[in-house]
Amino acid sequence: MPIKNIVQTLAKKLKCTPRDILTFLQLQLFLTLISWPILLCWGLPLSLASPVGNFIFTPFLIIFLSLASLVFFSELLYIPNGFLVYLLEQVADWWYTILTYCDRSWLFYSPQPSLGTALLIPALAFLILHTKKLSRPLISTIIFALSIIGIAGYLRYDFNPTGTISIVGHPEKQLTLIHYPQATVLIDPGYLGKTISATNWVTYTLIPELTKKSVQTIDYLIVLKPSSLVFQALTTLCNKFLVKHIYLVSWSGQLNNTGWRAWEQLLAVQQRLSLKITSIDKEPLTLTFSPQDSLTLTPTGTVIKKNKLRYPRVTITGALSGIAIEPVSSLT
Repeated sequence: MPIKNIVQTLAKKLKCTPRDILTFLQLQLFLTLISWPILLCWGLPLSLASPVGNFIFTPFLIIFLSLASLVFFSELLYIPNGFLVYLLEQVADWWYTILTYCDRSWLFYSPQPSLGTALLIPALAFLILHTKKLSRPLISTIIFALSIIGIAGYLRYDFNPTGTISIVGHPEKQLTLIHYPQATVLIDPGYLGKTISATNWVTYTLIPELTKKSVQTIDYLIVLKPSSLVFQALTTLCNKFLVKHIYLVSWSGQLNNTGWRAWEQLLAVQQRLSLKITSIDKEPLTLTFSPQDSLTLTPTGTVIKKNKLRYPRVTITGALSGIAIEPVSSLT
């Protein structure tokens, strides 16, 4: 069998028995099924490379936990630990640097299922493991893998959000999310920079909520209000989520040092990720996805002055499946 040949080849390379490899894969796939509902409820994607990642990550985790433990106990015993803290920071920075180059295609984004479906996933894992005829490492590993593929397909196609409009970030912030058949559009009228903790809101609220709605890519991100906090939020979002094209209102005026630094960081991300940024100035812009699906970004001629910045007021109109969507305008 091809699977046996693969396992035997890996066993020779890793100097372990085929049963050890099968047991490891069995455990990893079982843990994936058990933890999957938690990831779904938290709005986190499932990494399809997690079994391999856990194997590679183990040495790094040992180093990290060892250094963290030494720092903890040195603090308790009032022992100078500056060098240990430095090493811990270097290890963490090194790992974060590696993560920035990871391929997002390995991440599976799925919508949040019903409570019953979420409970059935770990129940299925325990059922497979406790069924005598299925508990053998090879058989259970194959069934675990097929179960993950089947559940992923069910979640992806049974909860298809295409053709819907929803509000993201309710109630504190209200961004409009439009699922066109051809593209996913996220419209921010000015809520991204409403709070000082804009970057944390993006990381811990916006991205998980997008994941729960089965959004894997933002094809068009339309931002109607510029500010220092907005630039920081955009930088965080683009670093942690796949954004292809940003439409940003043209702006002029003065920023403080933090604001200019945030703008420069956004431009650096644009260059590194080959991100497209289009300015919304005086002329209307139309995004046509099909004869029945479109968006029009229309500057109204009014100039908004806010925090030493000037930018045009823009109204967005359009249609989804031939039905007009509710207009969205820049916040003042």
